[in-house]
Formats: sequence, structure tokens, C-alpha cells
Amino acid sequence: MAIDVSPSARWGQFAPNLDKDYTRIDYLLMENVPFDDLVTVPVYMPTDDLSHPDEIVKAIEELQPAADDTVFFYYSGHGGLDDRGAYFDLAGGDLYREEVLGLLKAKGARLVVMITDCCAARNDREIQTQPRNPAPDVPETCTPIFKSLFLEPRGVVDVNSCAPSESAFFLPRTEDDYQGSIFTTMLDKWMRKNRNRPASWDEMLSDVALQTHVAFRENYPKGVAFSAKGNVVQHQQNVYAKDYPGKPIEKGPRAGIAVRDDVSGTPRIVEIVAGSPAEKAYDLAASRYLPVPNGARILKINGLAIRTSEEFTAAMQESPQILRLTIDAGRGARELLVRLRY
Repeated sequence: MAIDVSPSARWGQFAPNLDKDYTRIDYLLMENVPFDDLVTVPVYMPTDDLSHPDEIVKAIEELQPAADDTVFFYYSGHGGLDDRGAYFDLAGGDLYREEVLGLLKAKGARLVVMITDCCAARNDREIQTQPRNPAPDVPETCTPIFKSLFLEPRGVVDVNSCAPSESAFFLPRTEDDYQGSIFTTMLDKWMRKNRNRPASWDEMLSDVALQTHVAFRENYPKGVAFSAKGNVVQHQQNVYAKDYPGKPIEKGPRAGIAVRDDVSGTPRIVEIVAGSPAEKAYDLAASRYLPVPNGARILKINGLAIRTSEEFTAAMQESPQILRLTIDAGRGARELLVRLRY
């Protein structure tokens, strides 16, 4: 785990959020893996001299996994994007994600997991002591959810908390405490809720991506403007899952919704494909998962009015992976979120 709270990062009042992220991931590991099976190499960077790519590289070099082990890398701090790709923005220089992923893959473990909670936008760039929490309840064996995600699959997991050109955000501070990053909080909540059952990476990322999207909209309803980016307003945060075991092939229908033109002047849904993302949409008003109703009229996609089936197809192809779908199933307009297949 690498956490950058160095003075050069200039987190200021937001620094405790990174400590919250650190604690959440640390406890998440301890509550899902027996003590004897867990080896952690923390890279906590409270000073500028420690906020350096070499510190992360040295920590990775310390790892000596067996061929059947899993290597899990987590980073919380500043990040950026340039022509070379996404990178961690450290006081001692930039460290590119692909470089880190290459070092991790070279270890020869059965599964390499890299999950990061940092910005991935092109932009310019107090130390807080670790919070003290009660000791976690360490299990005697790996929990079903951790086993199914981190021990049984093979391959590579490469996930960041926001898509390229987006920034990652914290939850607003409450009167009692700092809440940490949106994505890490949603990941932690999901893992705790589902710790006693197996699940796939696709299921987990689908739910966490939707909840991250919802939490951003609830806490930043007007979006967030960045003066360093010409006052461009970011209205959403989309989890970017570049790779993971079982990731769907990027071809064919994205949502599993078939429509036809209708005399009402808006397309009408004529089929919801079995097993498609449309069977598990998130109803914002009801705050629960529901299938997209067959027969409903499509009013808008991502806020854009849709009048024909051609407009529906074009909007579906251009949509981010989290699709905002406004429909009317006979009881007025409702807004649903659908995580598209790719």
C-alpha cells in the first residue's frame, strides 16, 4: 500500500482522507485474510524525501510471492495523465502505472491486482497521524469474497477510481470525521457487505462503479469546476476498469436494450436481453437495483433528449460506461443508472 501525504502534495485539510483510505484498505485485508497468509509492505509517505518513485519500487522489489500467490497493490494520492499514460504524481517525480504494473507482473504471481484511487486528468498539482481504530476481527480462513476475487482468479486486475481526463474526489467532511475518497469508501462498503459470499470481479466493479457514480452526484450535484483546467466542470466520476479476469469483450450490445420508433415521438423498449446489464439498473429514486422495464419509453440518455431509435443507438455508443437513462414506464419520468458491458 502506498499513501502520499507529503507536504509537496499540498493536501492541507484533505490529508486525513488519505489516512482514512489507508486504514480502510489495511483493515479490509486483515478482516478477509488470516494473519499468517498476509504479507504487507506499507509505503507511507509523510515527507517529500519519502514521496519518491524509488520508495514504491523498493517496496515492490521486497515482495517474494510464490507462483500461486496474489500480489495486491493499492495507491492513494495525486495522479495525472500525459501522452505516456497515467502516472502517480510524487514529490520526487512521476511514476507511471504501466511501469508499476510491469514490476508487479514480473513477480510471477498467479494474480496481480492494482487498484488506485487518484486523479487521471491533465492538470498542474499537513501531515496527519494515522487514525487509531479498534483492532479488526481477523478470520481463521480467507473470507469467501476475498478468496473468489483475490486467490482463485489468474491474470491481472488494473483499476483506477476515475476515467482518463477525470479527477477522483473525497466525500465531504462531516462534523465528526473525514470520510475518505468516494471510490475507496464504496469499495470498502461493498466488500464488507458481501464478505461471506463469492463474487466475480465484474459483479463487484459493476456495483462499486454505480455507487461511486451515485455518491459523486449526491455530494457534488452541481459538479466541480477546476480553475487549473479552464473552469471545466466535472459532473461525474467513472471507475475505470482497464483489465480484470472475466472482463467482457468490447463488442456487441453494450446494454442489452432493443428499441423501436414509436408514435409518441420517443423510442420504446421492445426487449431486454437476458443476462444483460439492463437487467440490473440502479433506480436513483428508489435507491435500489431494478431491471429496466420492457415497454418503457426512452426520454433521455445522459441528459440528452432522444427522439428516434437512431439517436438512441448513437447515444448508446458514445456513452461513458455508466449510462444515465431517463424513461417513462407509465408513471412519469424515472432516472436509472446502467453500467454498460464495456
